[in-house]
Order: sequence, then structure tokens, then C-alpha cells
Amino acid sequence: VLYVIVFNGRKLKNMDMGFKNKSDPYVKVVLNNPESKAPKQELRTSTINDNLDPDWNQDFRFLYCQSVESLTFEVWDEDVNLGVKSDDFLGQAVLKKDQWEGAGFCDKLPLTDQHGGSIKGGEDSTVRVRVKIFEPQEGGGLVEEIPQKGDPICKCT
Repeated sequence: VLYVIVFNGRKLKNMDMGFKNKSDPYVKVVLNNPESKAPKQELRTSTINDNLDPDWNQDFRFLYCQSVESLTFEVWDEDVNLGVKSDDFLGQAVLKKDQWEGAGFCDKLPLTDQHGGSIKGGEDSTVRVRVKIFEPQEGGGLVEEIPQKGDPICKCT
């Protein structure tokens, strides 16, 4: 099981116009599995309205696949415009498999544009995450217990 927690975002870019309007951010957690012919597996956090320093504190579990090469954390600004306008991209962070294997990963990641470059107006934007593999052990349990919170489990295909 691949256990992912999205803690928070900091110094996110403001994409909303108007007096006292701020971005309404959420995060898509995308499992990058290039060997799979199935659609990308992704889950998302809730949206935090009018906040450039959101605290999501949401956890997700993916039934782990050995062929997963990385996770992408895409941060978006939700726009409610009845399909007229799509959500705005705020940045992304890619975490490679070798960064979470073993002891796991728990730290902040800088956000970049889709090509790995800096984000104009959001150069200091970060997302803080934890990623850890929980291996099955003999008898069917896990080596380490996963916190029970009832958040979504996404099966890797």
C-alpha cells in the first residue's frame, strides 16, 4: 500500500481577481505508472476557499504497484463558472520512487510549471507531503499500521 498525506501548501499564486479574492486550491495526487495501459490513477483533496496557505491534512492509499515510477502533486485553483472556464494550474511537484522507498518521504516540495521551470508570481510556492510504502507481512497484516481515517483507496491497475 502506498500511503500519501497532503499536509499543506504555502505561498501559492493568487489566480483570482477582485477585492479580497484569493485562489481556491486543491491538490490532485497522480500515480505515474508508464507501464500500465489503464488510465492514470489520481485522487484529489478537498478545495480550500480563498487561501494561499491552505492546510488540507488529507491522506490517501493507493494499492501499490512495483512499476510506479513517480507521484505528481498538481495544485489547482478551482473555478466555479458552470463549465465556462476551467480550473487554473498553480504548479506541480514530482516525487520520484527512489525518494519514498525505504524510510519514506516527509518534507515540502517546490512547485514548478509543467516543464519543471519556475512559476511567475509563485516562485516560492510549496506543497508539504508524506509518502510511505507499507509492505504486507506474513499473516496478511501490514508491517506498520496505517492510520485509519476512511479516506479513499485507489486501486492501481
